[in-house]
Amino acid sequence: MLCCSTQIATLARLLKASWRKIILAKTSFLEKLLRQFIASSAARSKTIPAKRQAKVKTSPFFDYLEDVLEVDSNGRQFIGSEGSFDFDIVGESHYQEALERFAGGRSETEAKVEILACILPENNPKDKNAVVVKINGETVGYLAKAHAKAWRAALRQIRNCEDPVEVMALIVGGWHRTPKGKPVETGSFGLKLDMSIDFDE
Repeated sequence: MLCCSTQIATLARLLKASWRKIILAKTSFLEKLLRQFIASSAARSKTIPAKRQAKVKTSPFFDYLEDVLEVDSNGRQFIGSEGSFDFDIVGESHYQEALERFAGGRSETEAKVEILACILPENNPKDKNAVVVKINGETVGYLAKAHAKAWRAALRQIRNCEDPVEVMALIVGGWHRTPKGKPVETGSFGLKLDMSIDFDE
């Protein structure tokens, strides 16, 4: 009887040891799978979002608009006045008549007229990324091609839309002088937007 009890105890110890080894093996296997999953997730988080973030950061418009773009209770998007008027647009030479009218005509001195402008995407068959600048609904110029594409992308990323953005602008140039004994001097009108964007960053 004692022998039988000893055998049973020995068998129990063996079974217990075997189960412990099985459990440890399974635990080790599960831990290995968990470590692989964590490592894989970390690798994905370092690559995919990083690429997206790098894409956003390549556009100075994103950082700028994220800081200064405001929206009122009616959904109107606008940029608060900074007084810098550092941002040049293109194409004003085609809209001199409109700019002259908004500037109040020509004079001997250079025009410096502050006025509200609107930046908005244009349905242009020649340029799908075109962004037009208007004053009182009239076209007065465009954002440069490289700027237009970045502008539209930044708006989509920040506001999930490409709605118009209002900003103060400065009409400059447009002088008409008659120097004594010299030919008449006439300057073209230009437009500068009240935005400070550092494209060298």
